Amino acid sequence: MALLLVVGIVGVAWLGSLLASHFTSTMTSRLSKVVPPQVLNQVSDNVGKAVGFAREAAPAKPFQAQIIHAANDSFVGGMHLAFTAAAGITLVAAICVARFLPARRW
Repeated sequence: MALLLVVGIVGVAWLGSLLASHFTSTMTSRLSKVVPPQVLNQVSDNVGKAVGFAREAAPAKPFQAQIIHAANDSFVGGMHLAFTAAAGITLVAAICVARFLPARRW
């Protein structure tokens, strides 16, 4: 039972790390030539901070639409990546279960 909990926790952490890595790299690549470096440093970490900073901080106001659009697209792209990875892992696990576990007959 403890092994299942540890595997679940590690899996969630790995998927979250995958999402965060995708978000940061996508935000940096989409906005590095559009916004000043001090604004990019503030918005490339997470989607909530990016949207909040774009709406409320004076240096980000001229770039508000680009920042919010990039943040939304980066987050959704990261979610697609994480869910696709999770689906692939689930598929491999289902194939292993079907192949290697004995059939139970009632």
